[in-house]
Amino acid sequence: MKWLLTIVFVDSIANNFLIPMIPFMVRRFGVEHIGIATGILASAFNAAQMFGNVCLGRLSDVVGRRPIIVLGLTSSSITLLMLAFATRFETAILLRAVAGAFSATQATARAVVCDRPDKSKRSERFSYLGQAWGAGLLVGPLLSSVGYVPRGTLQPHAPPCIFVSALCALTCGVVLFLDTGRRHNVLRTTSLSRYQKVSDLNTFTSRSGWMRAVADARGLLTLTALTQFVVVGTGEVYVLFASSGLGLNQTEIAASLVPSATVLCVWPLVFIRLERRWGALALFRMGACAFLITTTSLPFVPRDRPVMMWASLCVISAIRGVGGNSCFPSINILINRSTSSNFGAVNGVNGSVGSLSRTVSPIACGSLYTAFASPNPSFALLSVTSVLALACSGAFACPHRLWSSATKRDGSSAVGHARGGGYRRTP
Repeated sequence: MKWLLTIVFVDSIANNFLIPMIPFMVRRFGVEHIGIATGILASAFNAAQMFGNVCLGRLSDVVGRRPIIVLGLTSSSITLLMLAFATRFETAILLRAVAGAFSATQATARAVVCDRPDKSKRSERFSYLGQAWGAGLLVGPLLSSVGYVPRGTLQPHAPPCIFVSALCALTCGVVLFLDTGRRHNVLRTTSLSRYQKVSDLNTFTSRSGWMRAVADARGLLTLTALTQFVVVGTGEVYVLFASSGLGLNQTEIAASLVPSATVLCVWPLVFIRLERRWGALALFRMGACAFLITTTSLPFVPRDRPVMMWASLCVISAIRGVGGNSCFPSINILINRSTSSNFGAVNGVNGSVGSLSRTVSPIACGSLYTAFASPNPSFALLSVTSVLALACSGAFACPHRLWSSATKRDGSSAVGHARGGGYRRTP
Protein backbone atom coordinates (compact mmCIF):
# COMPACT_ATOMS: atom_id res chain seq x y z
CA MET A 1 0.00 0.00 0.00
CA LYS A 2 2.91 2.37 0.62
CA TRP A 3 3.96 2.50 -3.02
CA LEU A 4 0.35 3.26 -4.05
CA LEU A 5 0.10 6.13 -1.57
CA THR A 6 3.41 7.52 -2.88
CA ILE A 7 2.09 7.45 -6.45
CA VAL A 8 -1.12 9.24 -5.45
CA PHE A 9 0.88 11.80 -3.43
CA VAL A 10 3.16 12.65 -6.36
CA ASP A 11 0.25 12.78 -8.81
CA SER A 12 -1.59 15.11 -6.45
CA ILE A 13 1.41 17.45 -6.37
CA ALA A 14 1.60 17.42 -10.18
CA ASN A 15 -2.10 18.27 -10.47
CA ASN A 16 -2.38 20.90 -7.72
CA PHE A 17 0.89 22.82 -7.53
CA LEU A 18 -0.19 25.14 -10.37
CA ILE A 19 -3.32 26.37 -8.54
CA PRO A 20 -1.83 29.51 -6.91
CA MET A 21 0.26 30.35 -9.99
CA ILE A 22 -2.38 30.20 -12.74
CA PRO A 23 -3.74 33.80 -12.46
CA PHE A 24 -0.18 35.18 -12.34
CA MET A 25 0.94 32.97 -15.24
CA VAL A 26 -1.98 34.24 -17.32
CA ARG A 27 -1.02 37.85 -16.58
CA ARG A 28 2.60 37.23 -17.64
CA PHE A 29 1.36 35.66 -20.88
CA GLY A 30 -0.32 39.00 -21.60
CA VAL A 31 -3.88 37.69 -21.82
CA GLU A 32 -6.87 39.91 -21.17
CA HIS A 33 -9.92 38.79 -19.20
CA ILE A 34 -7.95 37.06 -16.46
CA GLY A 35 -10.93 35.17 -15.03
CA ILE A 36 -11.92 33.53 -18.32
CA ALA A 37 -8.33 32.75 -19.30
CA THR A 38 -7.65 31.26 -15.86
CA GLY A 39 -10.69 29.02 -16.21
CA ILE A 40 -9.63 27.87 -19.70
CA LEU A 41 -6.10 27.00 -18.60
CA ALA A 42 -7.40 25.17 -15.52
CA SER A 43 -9.93 23.27 -17.66
CA ALA A 44 -7.53 22.14 -20.42
CA PHE A 45 -6.15 19.27 -18.33
CA ASN A 46 -9.60 18.03 -17.30
CA ALA A 47 -11.12 18.37 -20.77
CA ALA A 48 -8.52 16.01 -22.21
CA GLN A 49 -8.68 13.71 -19.20
CA MET A 50 -12.41 13.32 -19.77
CA PHE A 51 -11.72 11.31 -22.94
CA GLY A 52 -8.55 9.59 -21.80
CA ASN A 53 -9.87 8.16 -18.52
CA VAL A 54 -12.49 5.92 -20.15
CA CYS A 55 -10.06 4.28 -22.58
CA LEU A 56 -7.15 4.05 -20.15
CA GLY A 57 -9.33 2.76 -17.33
CA ARG A 58 -10.71 -0.02 -19.51
CA LEU A 59 -7.21 -0.71 -20.90
CA SER A 60 -5.90 -1.20 -17.37
CA ASP A 61 -8.36 -4.11 -17.01
CA VAL A 62 -6.64 -5.74 -20.00
CA VAL A 63 -2.91 -4.97 -19.79
CA GLY A 64 -2.61 -4.41 -16.04
CA ARG A 65 -2.31 -1.38 -13.77
CA ARG A 66 1.45 -0.72 -13.99
CA PRO A 67 1.59 0.44 -17.67
CA ILE A 68 -1.22 2.96 -17.15
CA ILE A 69 0.41 4.39 -14.02
CA VAL A 70 3.76 4.66 -15.80
CA LEU A 71 2.10 6.37 -18.78
CA GLY A 72 0.44 8.96 -16.56
CA LEU A 73 3.60 9.82 -14.63
CA THR A 74 5.67 10.00 -17.82
CA SER A 75 3.24 12.36 -19.53
CA SER A 76 3.17 14.61 -16.45
CA SER A 77 6.96 14.72 -16.28
CA ILE A 78 7.48 15.59 -19.96
CA THR A 79 4.69 18.17 -20.23
CA LEU A 80 5.67 19.96 -17.02
CA LEU A 81 9.27 20.20 -18.21
CA MET A 82 8.07 21.78 -21.46
CA LEU A 83 5.65 24.05 -19.58
CA ALA A 84 8.61 25.47 -17.63
CA PHE A 85 9.88 27.07 -20.85
CA ALA A 86 6.49 28.04 -22.33
CA THR A 87 6.04 31.74 -23.10
CA ARG A 88 2.64 31.68 -24.81
CA PHE A 89 -0.82 31.04 -23.43
CA GLU A 90 -1.71 28.69 -26.30
CA THR A 91 1.35 26.54 -25.63
CA ALA A 92 0.44 26.20 -21.96
CA ILE A 93 -3.09 25.08 -22.87
CA LEU A 94 -1.75 22.47 -25.31
CA LEU A 95 0.71 21.04 -22.80
CA ARG A 96 -1.89 20.76 -20.05
CA ALA A 97 -4.28 19.05 -22.49
CA VAL A 98 -1.64 16.49 -23.48
CA ALA A 99 -0.91 15.76 -19.81
CA GLY A 100 -4.59 15.21 -19.10
CA ALA A 101 -5.15 12.92 -22.07
CA PHE A 102 -2.65 10.37 -20.74
CA SER A 103 -3.33 10.77 -17.02
CA ALA A 104 -5.51 8.08 -15.44
CA THR A 105 -3.37 7.56 -12.35
CA GLN A 106 -6.09 8.29 -9.81
CA ALA A 107 -8.67 6.02 -11.47
CA THR A 108 -6.09 3.24 -11.76
CA ALA A 109 -5.10 3.63 -8.11
CA ARG A 110 -8.74 3.15 -7.05
CA ALA A 111 -8.93 0.06 -9.28
CA VAL A 112 -5.82 -1.33 -7.56
CA VAL A 113 -7.55 -0.95 -4.18
CA CYS A 114 -10.50 -2.93 -5.52
CA ASP A 115 -8.15 -5.65 -6.81
CA ARG A 116 -7.10 -6.41 -3.25
CA PRO A 117 -8.74 -9.61 -2.00
CA ASP A 118 -9.62 -8.24 1.45
CA LYS A 119 -12.81 -6.26 0.78
CA SER A 120 -13.40 -5.41 4.43
CA LYS A 121 -10.56 -2.86 4.36
CA ARG A 122 -11.69 -1.09 1.21
CA SER A 123 -13.14 1.92 3.05
CA GLU A 124 -9.94 2.33 5.03
CA ARG A 125 -7.78 2.19 1.91
CA PHE A 126 -9.94 4.68 0.03
CA SER A 127 -9.61 7.08 2.95
CA TYR A 128 -5.83 6.63 2.89
CA LEU A 129 -5.85 7.50 -0.81
CA GLY A 130 -7.66 10.70 0.13
CA GLN A 131 -5.04 11.35 2.79
CA ALA A 132 -2.25 10.98 0.23
CA TRP A 133 -4.10 13.31 -2.12
CA GLY A 134 -4.55 15.84 0.68
CA ALA A 135 -0.84 15.72 1.49
CA GLY A 136 -0.08 16.51 -2.15
CA LEU A 137 -2.61 19.35 -2.04
CA LEU A 138 -0.70 20.75 0.94
CA VAL A 139 2.81 20.35 -0.48
CA GLY A 140 2.06 21.31 -4.10
CA PRO A 141 0.88 24.93 -3.63
CA LEU A 142 3.64 25.50 -1.06
CA LEU A 143 6.24 24.40 -3.62
CA SER A 144 4.86 26.79 -6.21
CA SER A 145 4.66 29.72 -3.79
CA VAL A 146 8.28 29.23 -2.70
CA GLY A 147 9.63 28.61 -6.20
CA TYR A 148 7.63 31.26 -8.08
CA VAL A 149 10.43 33.80 -8.46
CA PRO A 150 12.41 35.02 -11.51
CA ARG A 151 15.64 33.05 -12.03
CA GLY A 152 17.75 34.66 -14.75
CA THR A 153 16.14 34.16 -18.15
CA LEU A 154 13.64 31.59 -16.89
CA GLN A 155 9.95 32.29 -16.39
CA PRO A 156 8.91 32.64 -12.72
CA HIS A 157 6.89 29.42 -12.95
CA ALA A 158 9.85 27.43 -14.37
CA PRO A 159 11.59 26.32 -11.10
CA PRO A 160 8.53 24.59 -9.55
CA CYS A 161 7.62 23.03 -12.91
CA ILE A 162 11.12 21.60 -13.33
CA PHE A 163 11.18 20.27 -9.77
CA VAL A 164 7.78 18.54 -10.04
CA SER A 165 8.76 17.15 -13.45
CA ALA A 166 11.85 15.54 -11.92
CA LEU A 167 9.76 14.19 -9.04
CA CYS A 168 7.32 12.52 -11.47
CA ALA A 169 10.21 11.05 -13.47
CA LEU A 170 11.82 9.62 -10.32
CA THR A 171 8.54 8.07 -9.17
CA CYS A 172 7.96 6.64 -12.64
CA GLY A 173 11.40 5.02 -12.59
CA VAL A 174 10.72 3.44 -9.22
CA VAL A 175 7.35 2.06 -10.38
CA LEU A 176 8.86 0.79 -13.62
CA PHE A 177 11.96 -0.97 -12.31
CA LEU A 178 11.26 -1.79 -8.67
CA ASP A 179 9.91 -5.31 -8.13
CA THR A 180 8.32 -6.11 -4.79
CA GLY A 181 9.39 -9.73 -5.05
CA ARG A 182 5.93 -10.93 -4.08
CA ARG A 183 4.30 -13.80 -5.83
CA HIS A 184 1.11 -11.81 -6.34
CA ASN A 185 2.02 -8.36 -7.58
CA VAL A 186 -1.05 -6.13 -7.68
CA LEU A 187 0.62 -3.83 -10.21
CA ARG A 188 0.32 -6.62 -12.76
CA THR A 189 -3.24 -7.51 -11.79
CA THR A 190 -6.15 -7.15 -14.19
CA SER A 191 -9.80 -7.63 -13.36
CA LEU A 192 -10.22 -10.02 -16.30
CA SER A 193 -9.95 -13.76 -16.18
CA ARG A 194 -6.45 -15.14 -16.67
CA TYR A 195 -7.82 -17.29 -19.46
CA GLN A 196 -8.69 -14.28 -21.60
CA LYS A 197 -6.05 -13.24 -24.12
CA VAL A 198 -4.92 -9.65 -24.37
CA SER A 199 -4.69 -10.04 -28.14
CA ASP A 200 -8.43 -10.77 -28.35
CA LEU A 201 -10.14 -7.50 -29.33
CA ASN A 202 -13.40 -8.70 -27.80
CA THR A 203 -11.72 -8.41 -24.39
CA PHE A 204 -11.38 -4.65 -24.84
CA THR A 205 -14.52 -3.85 -26.83
CA SER A 206 -17.09 -6.20 -25.29
CA ARG A 207 -19.95 -4.25 -23.74
CA SER A 208 -21.68 -7.08 -21.95
CA GLY A 209 -19.74 -6.66 -18.71
CA TRP A 210 -18.34 -3.20 -18.21
CA MET A 211 -21.20 -1.29 -19.84
CA ARG A 212 -23.65 -3.01 -17.51
CA ALA A 213 -21.45 -2.17 -14.53
CA VAL A 214 -21.35 1.49 -15.58
CA ALA A 215 -25.13 1.54 -16.09
CA ASP A 216 -25.67 0.20 -12.58
CA ALA A 217 -23.65 3.12 -11.17
CA ARG A 218 -25.28 5.89 -13.25
CA GLY A 219 -26.97 7.51 -10.25
CA LEU A 220 -23.72 7.65 -8.32
CA LEU A 221 -21.95 9.03 -11.39
CA THR A 222 -24.42 11.92 -11.33
CA LEU A 223 -23.38 12.65 -7.75
CA THR A 224 -19.76 12.62 -8.93
CA ALA A 225 -20.55 15.20 -11.61
CA LEU A 226 -22.33 17.55 -9.20
CA THR A 227 -19.70 17.21 -6.48
CA GLN A 228 -16.78 17.78 -8.84
CA PHE A 229 -18.51 20.89 -10.22
CA VAL A 230 -18.83 22.34 -6.72
CA VAL A 231 -15.34 21.40 -5.54
CA VAL A 232 -13.47 22.67 -8.60
CA GLY A 233 -15.68 25.75 -8.98
CA THR A 234 -15.09 26.64 -5.35
CA GLY A 235 -11.34 26.36 -5.85
CA GLU A 236 -11.49 28.53 -8.99
CA VAL A 237 -13.62 31.25 -7.39
CA TYR A 238 -11.58 31.10 -4.19
CA VAL A 239 -8.34 31.94 -6.00
CA LEU A 240 -9.96 34.73 -8.03
CA PHE A 241 -11.68 36.17 -4.96
CA ALA A 242 -8.49 36.01 -2.89
CA SER A 243 -6.31 37.64 -5.58
CA SER A 244 -8.67 40.32 -6.89
CA GLY A 245 -11.20 40.74 -4.09
CA LEU A 246 -8.90 40.46 -1.08
CA GLY A 247 -5.64 41.52 -2.75
CA LEU A 248 -3.57 38.49 -1.71
CA ASN A 249 -0.43 37.46 -3.60
CA GLN A 250 0.46 33.89 -4.58
CA THR A 251 2.32 33.19 -1.32
CA GLU A 252 -0.59 34.40 0.80
CA ILE A 253 -3.07 32.37 -1.29
CA ALA A 254 -0.97 29.25 -0.76
CA ALA A 255 -0.82 29.99 2.98
CA SER A 256 -4.60 30.32 3.13
CA LEU A 257 -4.91 26.81 1.64
CA VAL A 258 -2.83 25.23 4.42
CA PRO A 259 -5.81 24.59 6.79
CA SER A 260 -7.69 22.82 4.00
CA ALA A 261 -4.75 20.62 3.10
CA THR A 262 -4.04 19.92 6.78
CA VAL A 263 -7.59 18.73 7.33
CA LEU A 264 -7.28 16.60 4.19
CA CYS A 265 -4.31 14.87 5.80
CA VAL A 266 -5.97 14.30 9.18
CA TRP A 267 -9.62 13.75 8.32
CA PRO A 268 -9.24 10.25 6.74
CA LEU A 269 -8.39 8.89 10.19
CA VAL A 270 -11.74 10.21 11.42
CA PHE A 271 -13.53 9.21 8.23
CA ILE A 272 -12.77 5.51 8.77
CA ARG A 273 -14.58 5.45 12.12
CA LEU A 274 -17.50 7.58 10.96
CA GLU A 275 -18.04 5.49 7.82
CA ARG A 276 -18.22 2.30 9.86
CA ARG A 277 -20.81 3.84 12.15
CA TRP A 278 -22.95 5.97 9.84
CA GLY A 279 -22.29 4.66 6.34
CA ALA A 280 -20.94 6.32 3.22
CA LEU A 281 -24.17 8.08 2.22
CA ALA A 282 -24.39 10.01 5.49
CA LEU A 283 -20.77 11.16 5.12
CA PHE A 284 -21.41 12.26 1.55
CA ARG A 285 -24.27 14.42 2.75
CA MET A 286 -22.08 15.88 5.47
CA GLY A 287 -19.45 16.79 2.86
CA ALA A 288 -22.06 18.41 0.61
CA CYS A 289 -23.27 20.49 3.56
CA ALA A 290 -19.67 21.56 4.22
CA PHE A 291 -19.36 22.92 0.69
CA LEU A 292 -22.72 24.65 1.00
CA ILE A 293 -21.41 26.45 4.09
CA THR A 294 -18.21 27.36 2.23
CA THR A 295 -19.88 28.84 -0.85
CA THR A 296 -22.42 30.85 1.13
CA SER A 297 -19.93 32.30 3.64
CA LEU A 298 -16.96 33.10 1.38
CA PRO A 299 -18.44 36.33 -0.12
CA PHE A 300 -18.85 37.76 3.40
CA VAL A 301 -15.18 37.57 4.37
CA PRO A 302 -14.22 41.04 5.66
CA ARG A 303 -11.67 42.84 3.49
CA ASP A 304 -10.78 45.80 5.70
CA ARG A 305 -9.89 43.88 8.90
CA PRO A 306 -6.88 41.60 8.32
CA VAL A 307 -7.24 39.59 11.53
CA MET A 308 -10.88 38.76 10.88
CA MET A 309 -10.11 38.12 7.21
CA TRP A 310 -7.42 35.54 7.95
CA ALA A 311 -9.46 33.90 10.71
CA SER A 312 -12.42 33.58 8.34
CA LEU A 313 -10.25 32.19 5.55
CA CYS A 314 -8.73 29.59 7.87
CA VAL A 315 -12.16 28.40 9.07
CA ILE A 316 -13.58 28.31 5.53
CA SER A 317 -10.49 26.50 4.25
CA ALA A 318 -10.77 23.87 6.99
CA ILE A 319 -14.47 23.30 6.21
CA ARG A 320 -13.53 22.85 2.55
CA GLY A 321 -11.08 20.15 3.60
CA VAL A 322 -13.75 18.28 5.54
CA GLY A 323 -16.13 18.49 2.58
CA GLY A 324 -13.62 17.24 0.02
CA ASN A 325 -12.44 14.30 2.07
CA SER A 326 -15.99 13.30 2.98
CA CYS A 327 -17.58 13.44 -0.48
CA PHE A 328 -14.97 11.80 -2.69
CA PRO A 329 -14.08 8.73 -0.58
CA SER A 330 -17.79 8.13 0.00
CA ILE A 331 -18.58 8.23 -3.71
CA ASN A 332 -15.62 5.98 -4.52
CA ILE A 333 -16.73 3.45 -1.91
CA LEU A 334 -20.30 3.42 -3.20
CA ILE A 335 -19.35 3.14 -6.86
CA ASN A 336 -16.89 0.31 -6.33
CA ARG A 337 -19.42 -1.57 -4.20
CA SER A 338 -21.83 -1.49 -7.13
CA THR A 339 -19.67 -3.89 -9.17
CA SER A 340 -17.59 -7.00 -8.60
CA SER A 341 -15.37 -6.74 -11.70
CA ASN A 342 -14.26 -4.30 -14.42
CA PHE A 343 -12.98 -1.93 -11.76
CA GLY A 344 -10.70 -0.14 -14.21
CA ALA A 345 -13.54 0.63 -16.62
CA VAL A 346 -15.94 1.78 -13.89
CA ASN A 347 -13.34 4.00 -12.22
CA GLY A 348 -12.28 5.29 -15.63
CA VAL A 349 -15.83 6.37 -16.47
CA ASN A 350 -16.13 7.88 -13.00
CA GLY A 351 -12.93 9.83 -13.66
CA SER A 352 -14.20 10.99 -17.05
CA VAL A 353 -17.48 12.21 -15.55
CA GLY A 354 -15.49 14.10 -12.94
CA SER A 355 -13.23 15.53 -15.63
CA LEU A 356 -16.26 16.80 -17.56
CA SER A 357 -17.44 18.70 -14.50
CA ARG A 358 -13.92 19.94 -13.78
CA THR A 359 -13.80 21.23 -17.38
CA VAL A 360 -17.10 23.10 -17.29
CA SER A 361 -16.86 24.41 -13.74
CA PRO A 362 -13.77 26.69 -13.98
CA ILE A 363 -14.95 28.23 -17.25
CA ALA A 364 -18.49 28.84 -15.98
CA CYS A 365 -17.46 30.14 -12.57
CA GLY A 366 -14.53 32.16 -13.91
CA SER A 367 -16.70 33.79 -16.58
CA LEU A 368 -19.44 34.66 -14.09
CA TYR A 369 -16.91 36.06 -11.64
CA THR A 370 -15.35 38.27 -14.33
CA ALA A 371 -18.63 39.43 -15.89
CA PHE A 372 -20.48 40.45 -12.73
CA ALA A 373 -19.60 42.62 -9.79
CA SER A 374 -20.74 42.09 -6.22
CA PRO A 375 -23.01 40.28 -5.43
CA ASN A 376 -21.36 37.72 -7.66
CA PRO A 377 -23.62 34.98 -9.11
CA SER A 378 -20.80 32.41 -9.17
CA PHE A 379 -21.20 31.86 -5.41
CA ALA A 380 -24.96 31.40 -5.84
CA LEU A 381 -24.41 28.88 -8.64
CA LEU A 382 -22.11 26.79 -6.46
CA SER A 383 -24.54 26.92 -3.53
CA VAL A 384 -27.46 25.80 -5.70
CA THR A 385 -25.37 22.92 -7.08
CA SER A 386 -24.52 21.82 -3.54
CA VAL A 387 -28.22 21.77 -2.64
CA LEU A 388 -28.93 19.80 -5.82
CA ALA A 389 -26.30 17.21 -4.86
CA LEU A 390 -27.92 16.84 -1.44
CA ALA A 391 -31.33 16.39 -3.04
CA CYS A 392 -30.03 13.81 -5.52
CA SER A 393 -28.36 11.79 -2.77
CA GLY A 394 -31.79 11.10 -1.33
CA ALA A 395 -33.60 10.69 -4.64
CA PHE A 396 -31.58 7.88 -6.21
CA ALA A 397 -32.83 4.43 -5.32
CA CYS A 398 -29.67 2.37 -4.83
CA PRO A 399 -29.41 -1.05 -3.20
CA HIS A 400 -29.01 -0.86 0.56
CA ARG A 401 -25.71 -2.72 0.39
CA LEU A 402 -24.16 0.28 -1.37
CA TRP A 403 -24.70 2.55 1.59
CA SER A 404 -23.34 0.15 4.18
CA SER A 405 -20.02 -0.49 5.75
CA ALA A 406 -18.19 -3.62 4.75
CA THR A 407 -18.41 -7.00 6.44
CA LYS A 408 -17.90 -6.84 10.19
CA ARG A 409 -15.19 -8.71 11.98
CA ASP A 410 -17.47 -11.48 13.16
CA GLY A 411 -18.31 -12.39 9.58
CA SER A 412 -21.86 -11.05 9.53
CA SER A 413 -22.88 -8.42 7.04
CA ALA A 414 -23.49 -5.03 8.58
CA VAL A 415 -25.79 -3.09 6.30
CA GLY A 416 -26.33 0.55 7.12
CA HIS A 417 -29.71 2.12 6.76
CA ALA A 418 -29.98 4.39 3.75
CA ARG A 419 -31.83 7.04 5.77
CA GLY A 420 -29.76 7.10 8.89
CA GLY A 421 -27.05 5.60 11.02
CA GLY A 422 -26.85 2.27 12.75
CA TYR A 423 -26.80 -1.25 11.38
CA ARG A 424 -29.21 -4.03 10.72
CA ARG A 425 -28.05 -7.63 10.62
CA THR A 426 -28.49 -9.69 7.48
CA PRO A 427 -27.62 -13.35 7.02
